[in-house]
Amino acid sequence: MRGRVIAWLGIFAAVAVCIGGCGMSATKKAAEKKADELFAVRATGDLDALLDLYAPVFYQHMPRDKWRATLELVTQQLGPVRSRQLANWRTTVNTAGADGTDTQLLYHVEYSKAKGTETLQFLGGDGDTPPLLIGHTIFSSSLKLPPEGTAKPSEPAPTEGAVKPDGK
Repeated sequence: MRGRVIAWLGIFAAVAVCIGGCGMSATKKAAEKKADELFAVRATGDLDALLDLYAPVFYQHMPRDKWRATLELVTQQLGPVRSRQLANWRTTVNTAGADGTDTQLLYHVEYSKAKGTETLQFLGGDGDTPPLLIGHTIFSSSLKLPPEGTAKPSEPAPTEGAVKPDGK
């Protein structure tokens, strides 16, 4: 009897892991597809189309015109993206009243003038909900930013650092 209970618990655990893991895999794939779209649109140089890929909540923390200027500065200083490789990813299934599933993709990026990393954060993407791009961090030791973190392509940029949606 005890052996049967242990066997059933093992089967239940294996099924639960498969169901949970399969859901996370689908969420990761949906986020990767959205990231592919982002990098493809970015390669065209159409900033208006690129900015449309970000969720409205992104612009609550980083005004659209400020993010446009930041992306212009990144392209000016680092050059266009030549290649990228997914280096790491994490999916968190939020429970207890939190909204949806959060997926972060970390890419190693080679630009025409330097190397860096970009982290994309998505909300959703599980089930029928498409992933929403809610965060984007760009880092390169070659990236120089104005002291206040506001990207202004027409001004010299004396400091180094990362570009985050909150400008810090």
